[in-house]
Amino acid sequence: MRDVINDTNTKAYCGPTVIAAITGKPISVVREAIRKDRDRTFGRSRYDSAGRERPVAGLLSHETTGAFGLLGWRMKYVTGLRGDRRPTLAAWLRSRSKEDRAKTFVLVIGKRKISPGRYGFGSWSGGHYVAVKGKRFVDTFTDGKLVWTKDAPHRRKRVDQVW
Repeated sequence: MRDVINDTNTKAYCGPTVIAAITGKPISVVREAIRKDRDRTFGRSRYDSAGRERPVAGLLSHETTGAFGLLGWRMKYVTGLRGDRRPTLAAWLRSRSKEDRAKTFVLVIGKRKISPGRYGFGSWSGGHYVAVKGKRFVDTFTDGKLVWTKDAPHRRKRVDQVW
């Protein structure tokens, strides 16, 4: 993982920030990959009725995996957590094995909802994307900078999904 390079003059939301931190690509390249995936998957127009480019915010899980794929990375779904089995971020960080501490994980934390999806498959949305590798953590609340997991924000939020 790397510090995020925001080469745009706008805010980078959590999904693009996590993708940029893992792939090492600047935010502009990540946003373009997300737009290409959205165009390919849904045929959604990238422009609103006034002709302005739509912001890349509110990613669904399949959009995240699609963007990683277009950038040459593959995401493997680990688990979705429900009910009482949802640990806090701090508990999840402590429970990782030594092998898992060497891997990079994308987590969805916070509020969770499943949207039905256009093609009949469900997608997770409504959460906040963060990335963890070893004892390093990155998200939008750290401004795309790597911080130690002990100093990470959201430590009391529940983990909903792990990739």
